[in-house]
Amino acid sequence: MNNRGQITIFIIIGIIILASVGLYLAIRSETIKEELSPEIELTIEEVPIEFRPVSHFIEGCIQQIAEEGLTKLGERGGFIDLVDNEIITTDVPTLSDAVQFSPGSEYSVPYWWHLDSPNECSGNCQFTSIPENKLFLKKRNNRVSIESQMEDYIKENLYVCIDNFRILESQGFEIEEKGDISPTVTIAANDIIFFLNYPVQAKKAGIEDLENFFIRVPLNMNRIYQVAKDLTEMEGVHHFLERDVLNLIVGFSGVDKDRLPPMADTKVRIGNAVTWKKTEVGKNIENMLASNIQLLQVYGTNNYIPYSFPGNSLLESLYNRGMLVPGSEDWSDLEVRFNYLPWWEIYFDMNCDGDTCKPESLVSDLVALMGIQQYNFIYDLSFPVEVEITDPTIVTNESYKFRFFLEANIRQNEPMATDFNPIEGIFEETTMLCEENKRTSGDITINAKDFVNNHAVDGVQVIYSSLQENCMIGTVENGTFKGKFPVMLGGTVGFLKENYLTYSRRFDTELNKRDRIDVNLKPILTKSFVVKKKLKEKVNDVWKFTGKEVELTSDENASIRLTRKPSPNEGEFSSAALYQGTQTEPSDIQIAPGTYDINVDLTYNKDIVVPPRFIEADGQRHYLNGTTLEKGFRIGGTSINHTFSKEELQKDLITFYVINPDIVSIPESQRVLEDITEISDIDSQAQRYKGRLRPGFE
Repeated sequence: MNNRGQITIFIIIGIIILASVGLYLAIRSETIKEELSPEIELTIEEVPIEFRPVSHFIEGCIQQIAEEGLTKLGERGGFIDLVDNEIITTDVPTLSDAVQFSPGSEYSVPYWWHLDSPNECSGNCQFTSIPENKLFLKKRNNRVSIESQMEDYIKENLYVCIDNFRILESQGFEIEEKGDISPTVTIAANDIIFFLNYPVQAKKAGIEDLENFFIRVPLNMNRIYQVAKDLTEMEGVHHFLERDVLNLIVGFSGVDKDRLPPMADTKVRIGNAVTWKKTEVGKNIENMLASNIQLLQVYGTNNYIPYSFPGNSLLESLYNRGMLVPGSEDWSDLEVRFNYLPWWEIYFDMNCDGDTCKPESLVSDLVALMGIQQYNFIYDLSFPVEVEITDPTIVTNESYKFRFFLEANIRQNEPMATDFNPIEGIFEETTMLCEENKRTSGDITINAKDFVNNHAVDGVQVIYSSLQENCMIGTVENGTFKGKFPVMLGGTVGFLKENYLTYSRRFDTELNKRDRIDVNLKPILTKSFVVKKKLKEKVNDVWKFTGKEVELTSDENASIRLTRKPSPNEGEFSSAALYQGTQTEPSDIQIAPGTYDINVDLTYNKDIVVPPRFIEADGQRHYLNGTTLEKGFRIGGTSINHTFSKEELQKDLITFYVINPDIVSIPESQRVLEDITEISDIDSQAQRYKGRLRPGFE
């Protein structure tokens, strides 16, 4: 009776399992049918247990190739191959359809909006917009789309993964192809469905015909494409990049050789006028872009965090309104970042006499020694900005990134229009200054010094702010300013100077009361640096961190990014630079005293081949595919933090160290797939050995 009872239980469990499988397959098939186009009908057949390794293997290959293709799409602005889609890259970013990511690299990212006409064009200047013109999300009448590219990529690359079914043959299967690969890719509301029609016949103690396979990738490409399209349209219509940079130029300009030339200003002064070199102005603009473009934020995104400057309405206005791109709270599942790197060449011109930029000067008839100097400078500027959209959905063990570029174009101190025509004219700048009759405090003395060398600092603009108003009080000369302030309780005094960190603090003033402020401004220094490797080596088939210090080879490049930890009273700052193994002199990077996140990527400019091999497991011989790490692969790096003291920054040279699992030195025939894990975990290894990777100074 007990045996019969147990048999009955097993029969009931079996019926439940079969019913569940049938219900799962029915729901699975119906769900797919609803999400795909109405004309596409899928039949997902039930696969017997003994032949499920075949379907799992093919679906695993679909998964692998799909993720590879999606990664390439994300890295290249929605295009798997730029050249095949007539997107041409040149060495000059503003004369190109795409931007070369680093000098000498074959990796380029396309513009989604840029000036297609020459930089000097006038009249009917042509702009190119990619979304819904040269790139669609879904298939459309033989036009380039993300869906169609993914179908082609799977069709062209799946055979490489399948590899004549060697792995299945090693398990005793005989596989015969009965037809060609026919993929269908559908971008659904929240994910991507990959359906494959691929007739095969499998034999192993029986025969089974298999034909249809499918997987889902949990990536919301629909949302990513739409956000990228919206940002592109906002730039094309509203010119948010140009307006931000015009505000920055105004903020960083002044009648001072250490500042940018002003768009409009008049000075009555004795002596020589202030002049600038146009080439130096262009370099200063590149530095300004590198430090400030990254501060742009998109409202409503996952990484949007309002900047906090308590009581400082000037900085609140600059960073929380002037640096804010309109967005939507519906974008809260995505992150958006903007970036400009100093080796992306800009187009720049000004109304200067050759390389010298100087004012128009008039001499007063009444006082021969008094001159009136008019500073009216016209900026023409084009530059690329990288936009990176990140979806935290796991695709290939990390967040998915979708990159593209937007080009900003300024002509005659205004965002460039398609019907732009050069004209001669003077552009006036309006400023908001407190009325003189409101400055009723006693004399306030300000002493400004350099934090690093303790020398007096000139040309510091002094700004006094309330919640409603920003007052330009004056400029520090010879390290000192003395003047009256508006009377205010809860005011904030700010200090601005190019190539110094912005500094602000609470400062209350009273009627006729004298006071004094001593401020030490932290300079943004240009320091020479080199990059060296500390090796992790394979010894007797075991990887060990030996810490051997070696130079970069001629096939290696290092890109470095420094991000300063924010301070309540100081402005944010970051910088980036490139160090190539072929160079014989140090590179330069900008840095100010403070604590930084140091991120360095070491890349190799040749392919790294890992050959296929056979392994023995469970008494059977199994074939393992090899792989190739394409040129530009990250083979080392650093991800640590460090506090740069003023004593360290008084040194002449900084050495940044990267950890490098030395897979390149292993003979190709001796490399195995397990070695790749050593270079796929660089950042956590850097944390483990961070004490030995801290920068050196000499």
